Amino acid sequence: RWLNVERNSYDHAYVRVSNNGTTWTTVFSNPDSHIQDSSWAQYEYDISSVAAEESTVYLRWTMGTTDGSWQYCGWNIDDVEIWGVTTGDIHLPGGRYDTAEEAVTFLGEVLASLRTDPAVEEAGLGLLLPVRGAGSIWGPVLLEDGTRSEVNFQYRVADAGYFRTLGIPLVRGRLFEDGEAAAGPHVALVDEAMAARLWPGEDPLGKRFNPRGMDPYPDEWLTVVGVVGGVRSWGQRPGGSPTYYVHYRQRPAFVSMFGGSLVARGGDPTVLTPAVREAVRRVDD
Repeated sequence: RWLNVERNSYDHAYVRVSNNGTTWTTVFSNPDSHIQDSSWAQYEYDISSVAAEESTVYLRWTMGTTDGSWQYCGWNIDDVEIWGVTTGDIHLPGGRYDTAEEAVTFLGEVLASLRTDPAVEEAGLGLLLPVRGAGSIWGPVLLEDGTRSEVNFQYRVADAGYFRTLGIPLVRGRLFEDGEAAAGPHVALVDEAMAARLWPGEDPLGKRFNPRGMDPYPDEWLTVVGVVGGVRSWGQRPGGSPTYYVHYRQRPAFVSMFGGSLVARGGDPTVLTPAVREAVRRVDD
């Protein structure tokens, strides 16, 4: 989008969704502050509460009541995409996947199986999906010069398919690679907000940091190999909660304890849920 609008005391901008063309649900409204975009920016809105399992979906970008004192350009919209993404939470039962190695092997085999399904275009794995806001892992980080960050950063576990499936753009550098091994150098992806916060005006690629707080790997420093776009977290705008991502094979503690969430995208969303269940069944049998 490219949006310029006064605060909501004067002007009103909305993104709304409907499944019948009559009843509309607001998924965005401008806040009590001016919005003055100076370039194109990607924004994502979760419309699943209205669009899930519906054959027809309507979207509209509207300007509501406005005053006549100041004139702004309003909405400029380009490259609109509607994606049907299926998610499935996997909770690993005790007695079968007690160790981190067993959990990682199982999840990797499920992903490999899912990606062979012709109905699946992309698939990935993550822990704590964006938008849903279910739970949080966060903490400060320690930089190479010994400085401890003054703010906390969101901590996420993922693989490369997670970003491709959810459409999270790679801004620079690279995504995770399938061959990232637990015994190798631990790598991280940071979003644009975290890069700007920690290394303003610098190239973040190659920078190293050490998570503090809830991360259970205090001896393993992370090297930044890529910068990705921001996503919504806990109802905030993209980038509102600076975030970094670690590879599930290198830091498997949380997926070992809590399992993970499979994400899959395909042309026909109605067949994705059965595809996810079948992939889990094939590996778990």
